[in-house]
Amino acid sequence: QSIEQALDADDVYGRIEALKPTHRIYVGLKRELARYRSEGAGPEPAAIPAGTPLKPGASDPRVPLLRARLAASGDLATVEAPDPAAYDATLQAAIRDFQARMGLESDGVAGAGTIEELNVPLAERVRMLRVNLDRGRVLLSHNSARCREAVEDGVAHLRRRLPAFFGTFCELPLDCGGD
Repeated sequence: QSIEQALDADDVYGRIEALKPTHRIYVGLKRELARYRSEGAGPEPAAIPAGTPLKPGASDPRVPLLRARLAASGDLATVEAPDPAAYDATLQAAIRDFQARMGLESDGVAGAGTIEELNVPLAERVRMLRVNLDRGRVLLSHNSARCREAVEDGVAHLRRRLPAFFGTFCELPLDCGGD
C-alpha cells in the first residue's frame, strides 16, 4: 500500500524519504556510515601490534600507528605531534572519544580491547554499519507502534527475538528513545 501511494504521489522521492526510519539510532548509524566512507578514501593504516596498554605520558613506538588509526577513523584531526611517539593529551582525548563511540570503557588508555577495535579494517566497519542499517530498517519500521505502547517512564518493557547470523537468535531490548 505504501508503494502504491508513493507511485501515485506527485513527489515520489519525498514519499520514499518519508518512509525511512527517523529513530535516533538509525540516524546515528547513517551519520557514522557517511563519516567512515569519507574517511576511508585513503590507504588503510597499518595495524597496531599488541603489547602493554598505552597510557598518557608514555612514549612507545606504537603511538604513531595509534595516531594513524585514529586519524583514519576521523577521531583525531591530524597525525602530526611535537613528539610523534608520545602519548599526549590530544591523543588521550581522541582515544576517549573512540572508546565512547565503540561502547568501550572511556578511560583514555589504549588497552587490548581498544587496540582490537582500532584494528578493525575500515571496510569491515563500513560493512558492519550497513548490516546494522538494514536491520534497523526492518526492526524500527515494524516496531514503532509497539514501542509507543511498551515504554513506561522512558524505560522499554518489550523485548523482541531477532534472527541473528547463522540462524541463531538473540534478544534485543527495544530502545525506543522517545521516538
